[in-house]
Amino acid sequence: MALYHTYRPQTFSEVAGQYPIVTSLKNQVIHNTVAHAYIFSGPRGVGKTTCARILAKAINCEQRKPEESDPCNVCTSCVEISGFRSIDVIEIDAASHTGVDNVRENIIDNAQFHPTRAKKKIFIIDEVHMLSMSAFNALLKTLEEPPAHIHFILATTELAKLPDTILSRCQQFNFQRIPYDQMITALNDIVKAEKVKIDREVIDRVVRKSDGCLRDAVSLIDQLLSSGEKHITEKQSLLILPTSDVSTVVSFLSAILNRNTSNALQHLSDCALSGVNFFAFASHVIELLRVMLLQQFNPNAETTAIDLSPSVHKELIELGKNITPMDIVHLLDLFIERRFEIKSAPIPQLPIELATVEWCVDGTLSKKTTETATSTTDSTTQGGRTTPEQKHDETPAHDQPVHEKKIKNTMMEKVKQMVHKQPDVSEEQVKQAWDQWMKRIESDSPSLSFIMKMAKIDSVIGHVVHVSVHHRFHKDKLTEPSTHNKVTSFLSEILEQPVEIDFLIADASASVDAPNKELQELASAFGGEVVT
Repeated sequence: MALYHTYRPQTFSEVAGQYPIVTSLKNQVIHNTVAHAYIFSGPRGVGKTTCARILAKAINCEQRKPEESDPCNVCTSCVEISGFRSIDVIEIDAASHTGVDNVRENIIDNAQFHPTRAKKKIFIIDEVHMLSMSAFNALLKTLEEPPAHIHFILATTELAKLPDTILSRCQQFNFQRIPYDQMITALNDIVKAEKVKIDREVIDRVVRKSDGCLRDAVSLIDQLLSSGEKHITEKQSLLILPTSDVSTVVSFLSAILNRNTSNALQHLSDCALSGVNFFAFASHVIELLRVMLLQQFNPNAETTAIDLSPSVHKELIELGKNITPMDIVHLLDLFIERRFEIKSAPIPQLPIELATVEWCVDGTLSKKTTETATSTTDSTTQGGRTTPEQKHDETPAHDQPVHEKKIKNTMMEKVKQMVHKQPDVSEEQVKQAWDQWMKRIESDSPSLSFIMKMAKIDSVIGHVVHVSVHHRFHKDKLTEPSTHNKVTSFLSEILEQPVEIDFLIADASASVDAPNKELQELASAFGGEVVT
């Protein structure tokens, strides 16, 4: 039997990392105030289904004393529930029973009958978010007014997918990822019970890889013990655990931050030979960069779902001293963008190599170009004369915050110049893009396209497109911030340059019999005509 089955908690006291939830459930059991329906939500492997089964046992336990909350685990009811043999505790996997017929057969029809042997009949529905909307609707009435002998426990990893009508009828408990120290304690207890020894570094690595999921951590321990060794060292663990290691990622980051292109690329080459999953590798790079970024603003903040080992945490702090927050943001953007290319790349490590070269080489060139541009601009502005500011800039940049500010200002001026140099948009360009623009608007909002089909180009001046409509309520609708931003962005994308749209009300005198014309346009929009 797998370790996570063998060491699954059987009482509330054995559940790790969910103290507030466990305390609340224990008090409800003791005071006999158990709700008719619960929703247990949270990441996988953190104890949702386990707590549901313990609660079912506690409710039906034959020997539990009134002042106690934990089930005895020795009575007939507890043994049957623990062995998945109880006919009054029905567990349903919603992922494979999504339809309304399954809900009627397994829940609604079954709920009419009293429990056969236990005190209460309990339905545990796992991955409940997988039910279809018709299945939820069928379940709703029973969930809203269940018989007195029924309790529902719904478990899900995606709470947002549950309808509000279901949420409002249940008590909600949000399970969290298991904290680092409690994961360590739980794993050490299992290792001790198995009478083996695993080095602390290996346990740390297991915890990091499990991402706060205790079930995953226990499964990794199971893999380690499958080797038959009585003492698992860090070197032996490398043969079994996935090869992407935080220390490897930190070494790579060190080379990146020092702009050591050769060293960084060699790290990637070594990882490729070791069979590293580069999508996971890039994810670890992003996570550690995030840790470095947040640590610069609040060293005591909880910056990651996984607790890092003290040595890695200290090394990250040291690396963070040599990089600015904006550089970290640049690196994060770079690796997030390149990570999405890994799965479709002909060579898995290629996108990461490109990101490495882009940062190490292009970043250095950009910095030199910026400094040169700053020097040239200052010289031109002052007519070749040396100013006090120029003398001040001759000192090292890291000692002069003013110098960095001047570089940023110069780059902003360059950006502004590039924007102003863009050619004006012509009326002909807008006319050619009109049909494509209308189709784009119609696919996003048919009602909005109806208004736009009655609009026309009034004029185009520079980058401003003046569009006229016949009625004020049409203009009011189009000038709403969300609507205006949407139609403007659509046209800008089609023209491949930024434009602004100014909506006007057309001159009423320019149209004869305006009310009849409006009716005709309305009828035409729906494929008909006005018959007089």
